[in-house]
Amino acid sequence: MLNFFDDLRADVAYAVRWLQRSPGFATAAILSLALGIGANAAIFNLMNVVLLRDLPVRDPEQLVVLVSRDAARDADRTFSFRTFQTFQRGMRALSNLFALASIKMNVDADGQPAPTAAGQMVSGSYFVTLGVPAVLGRTILPEDDGPESAPAVATLSYGYWQRQFGGDPTVLGRVIRLNGYPVTIVGVTPPEFFGTHVGEAIDISVPLSLQPQVNPEFGAPLIAGIGAEDYWLELMGRLRPGVSATEARAELDGIYQQILPDMRRIAGPKAFQIGNPHLQVEPGSKGLSELRRRFSRPLTVLMAVVGLVLLIACANVANLLLARAASRRHEIAVRISLGAGRARLVRQLLTESLLLALAGGAVGLLLASWTMQSLATLLVGESTGTLIVRADVRVLAFTFGVTLVTGFAFGLLPAIGASRIDTFAALKDSGSRSPTGSRRFGIRGTLVAAQVAISVVLLVGAGLFVRTLMNLRHLDLGFDQEHVLALRLEPRGSNQKRPNEVRLRQLYEGVVDRVRALPGVRSVSLSGSTPLGNESALFIRDIGIPGDARQSGENLQMRMLQIYPGYFSTLGIPLVAGRDLGPADNDGNAPLVAVVNETMARRLFATPAAAVGRQFSFPLNRQVFRIVGVAGDTRDRAMRENASPLAYATYAQMPTGRGQMTLLVRAVGDPHTLAATVRQLAREIDPAMPLAEPQTLSDRAAAGMRQERLVALLSALFGGLALVLATIGLYGVLAYGVARRHAEFGVRLALGASPAGLTRLILGESLVLVVAGLAVGLAAAAAAARGVSHMLYGLAPFDPVAFLAGSSLLIAVAALAAYLPARQASRVDPMVALRQE
Repeated sequence: MLNFFDDLRADVAYAVRWLQRSPGFATAAILSLALGIGANAAIFNLMNVVLLRDLPVRDPEQLVVLVSRDAARDADRTFSFRTFQTFQRGMRALSNLFALASIKMNVDADGQPAPTAAGQMVSGSYFVTLGVPAVLGRTILPEDDGPESAPAVATLSYGYWQRQFGGDPTVLGRVIRLNGYPVTIVGVTPPEFFGTHVGEAIDISVPLSLQPQVNPEFGAPLIAGIGAEDYWLELMGRLRPGVSATEARAELDGIYQQILPDMRRIAGPKAFQIGNPHLQVEPGSKGLSELRRRFSRPLTVLMAVVGLVLLIACANVANLLLARAASRRHEIAVRISLGAGRARLVRQLLTESLLLALAGGAVGLLLASWTMQSLATLLVGESTGTLIVRADVRVLAFTFGVTLVTGFAFGLLPAIGASRIDTFAALKDSGSRSPTGSRRFGIRGTLVAAQVAISVVLLVGAGLFVRTLMNLRHLDLGFDQEHVLALRLEPRGSNQKRPNEVRLRQLYEGVVDRVRALPGVRSVSLSGSTPLGNESALFIRDIGIPGDARQSGENLQMRMLQIYPGYFSTLGIPLVAGRDLGPADNDGNAPLVAVVNETMARRLFATPAAAVGRQFSFPLNRQVFRIVGVAGDTRDRAMRENASPLAYATYAQMPTGRGQMTLLVRAVGDPHTLAATVRQLAREIDPAMPLAEPQTLSDRAAAGMRQERLVALLSALFGGLALVLATIGLYGVLAYGVARRHAEFGVRLALGASPAGLTRLILGESLVLVVAGLAVGLAAAAAAARGVSHMLYGLAPFDPVAFLAGSSLLIAVAALAAYLPARQASRVDPMVALRQE
């Protein structure tokens, strides 16, 4: 064992001396590896943050998420307060269960309004179940989540404490107002804890029992009475030791099935919306994350991309080592003659390769650390503080593992090849000759062809993703997104529209009048949901069409949106037939009228003109609306979704109990200049109303393309990097071959060959490598394009533009890389070359 470590120490010392004697070679190899390993480390760190990292809580592997699943519907992760209580009383498989719900909070500290905070209402078991302590004071306890007589308390996140209170330890005991209600700060959570939703930092937490006071939009408790049946809570729990998730699912689903009949009875005519669900228990160690759902596939694709970049870097370094091995044939032959075994030589050469790989890995990790924050910005915009993007033990272990594998990958083949030389021939040969014929490039040519093939795959993929992003950017959304500001309004009682309708209308009309009077405002309106927003329109199944001859049972469904007059002009949505909704229509006693979109008009009445004057009715309340106009289609839910049947009714006539609205302001110039003023006016009208930051529709559209922008930008970047590495590899092989063939070129020129002929010879040899790699690469690119077809938009997987552009770019750059060595060959002096020979 001691001899092994002595030999290893000697190998490392020799490798260091050898690299010091070849600084140019070492620098080129280390930089190539650093780019490949750094790209892998950076993307893996993103995967780790979004997909792999556990929550920073006690024993996260014991956490589970409760999900309601129906085979005919999407999974639902929200439950009622009554269901939560039932689970708490009947569960045995879980040691604890907690509920939470997100909320926006207006914050007043010492009479000074602060920016809107991201809050959450949590049951008293939240922090106890997660095992998260406080770094200052205490967390919310079960006794804080009691009846109204319990003191109103709140905890702050570490980031919010630093931001708003400057890290002042005397913050404990201070009273702040959340949506107008006073609460006492009792603690600060640890800096690494952002909540249970990855990518969504929570600023303030309050007990669930404060819902009636701090969640004003409902206007009624959701923890008592009929409100306790509403679905609004997410549930997570902790498994008891020795209990499996399967056993917990069986127990909790049994409880769930027992209460479903009561849920359907209470739902009445809306019982069909409940369906036939079963309770599922999913792993909760990584928390809840919309970010994970959106970016899991793109990050997997990008991980494959950087893996291919690393292969190109390995091929580059392997070619460099093969070239060095050829120049070291005499040295290796001498060592063999002096008694060195082949295994000993292979170990020495592998030590040199691993030393290069470790240096490249260290530099690569440094490069990755510099880019981590920028990559996080591509994921979540400017809210990068919601992600802990620093490298952890998993990222360091991955980088180290990749480094070791890389060192063996590019070093093993050159090491074995170098140890198998003909000792007698190597000692006799000066090494100036090079073999001729079709096997001139050998394994080095094969590596270059492989680099070309991989580069083609990456360039074509980048072309597909870039063209997808361009298609989405130039997509006609059906509305004019420029110069429009949106601000969500959720005043107290707005979730119960009918009993509060008079007050809500006065509030909304007051906001509209005051904003309309601002200089720089062109038009103002309100809508229940807005294009590309998170709000939901009313979904109606089985609408009736008086006089319609279609078969009974055919499913006619649509969405319906409540708006204020001026909505279409504010958003720039054209009317293709009939008239707009006016102020006279915003009256509950006026005849019921609606505007439908073009898709609904064509699907139900063949043409927009034919739809005007027709009627449709609702299955539950039998209200009948007369169509007075047809508006153009909009992509209001998602940019990739085609328009679906949609109807518009005024706020007063809309048959829904939800009265929250979004203020829409079209500005003459930059709408950002109006944001602060509009928000202040809204706050003055209702100081207790929680207000998010205003957002422009163009910013919202840009956020909707965040996934495509991430993939397009990084695939183009890594495709360009692959092209550069492949070009360097091709140039290196040809330049090395030209340098080794000076004597041959001298003979050819002496026998009458022209310099132009030598140039064509070298270009022709390079063309063989490029064409071989191109053929394999195009076939591989076609297969890869089919695999990512779900991520494309507006083009086929075999898009000719992307394939032609990728191939043309590679051929052009390869031609330039080949021309330089070819030009050098044509300038060989025959007399000098023959004299050296």
